[in-house]
Amino acid sequence: MLCETAERPPENREWRYELKLDGFRAIGRKSGRSAQLWSRNQKDFTRRFREITKAIGDLPNHTIIDGEIVALDEIGKPSFNLLQGFGDTQAVVLYAFDLLMLQGNDVRLWPLDDRREQLREIIATLPDTIRYSEPFKVPLSELMKAVRKQQLEGIVAAYTVQASVMQTG
Repeated sequence: MLCETAERPPENREWRYELKLDGFRAIGRKSGRSAQLWSRNQKDFTRRFREITKAIGDLPNHTIIDGEIVALDEIGKPSFNLLQGFGDTQAVVLYAFDLLMLQGNDVRLWPLDDRREQLREIIATLPDTIRYSEPFKVPLSELMKAVRKQQLEGIVAAYTVQASVMQTG
């Protein structure tokens, strides 16, 4: 699912907030002995991000996850510039935020919170190259203040009742 840009993020208890990471949107798939990684535009990332692809190989069979490939700088902050010039010296990880298929079952119609809880459990068993994109449980005003202070890209707001996602910067 793609984000819609908004000037102001929605604010009520049905919305959950995560960091908007400055990277490449990617889909990871494990099927049989094969692990693949693609951009949302179906560009093959499998060879470019070998360590992430290797970690996808540890997913349950016939499982698909959605996330963002991010290069981290020396202090652990996402850096799109590092990602574009990706080499062996940068830490590159996939922050997973959704589970699309689990062991051959399409789970996209499950409630978002249920999919994410299952995703969290799966990621806990994987190498650190794949990380869970944690939601923040702080007042929105505090989160926005911290995002601005750290000069991060923004936040993503996901509506937990329906399939709707917004981003704000």
